[in-house]
Amino acid sequence: VVYEYADGVHKIVYEETFEGFENEPTVNTVTIADESIIVQKVGAITVDMVFEPGKRSLAYYSTPFGTLDMGISTTDIDVVETEERIDVKAEYSLSMNDELVADCMLDMSIDAK
Repeated sequence: VVYEYADGVHKIVYEETFEGFENEPTVNTVTIADESIIVQKVGAITVDMVFEPGKRSLAYYSTPFGTLDMGISTTDIDVVETEERIDVKAEYSLSMNDELVADCMLDMSIDAK
């Protein structure tokens, strides 16, 4: 895990593997800025997801089996920073082909070493 902080922006980079694709790790980059969260994945899964309250963004979720077009409508973002950790929550609706699929929540905690 790599953590950087510059100009009010937190950046966390880490790898994950998916079952059946252990030889092709996915590199995740999470960027937390004022009122926005960006999640980028590159590898077996590739996607750029942008979360901004009151806005809708499009994401193309590419897998070894094909690509899904997703709409992300963010309703709320909450970032709480302390010396020991950063807690991040984003509430959003996920749609495909302009049809609501689910109401979702991104919930992350980043702990200091």
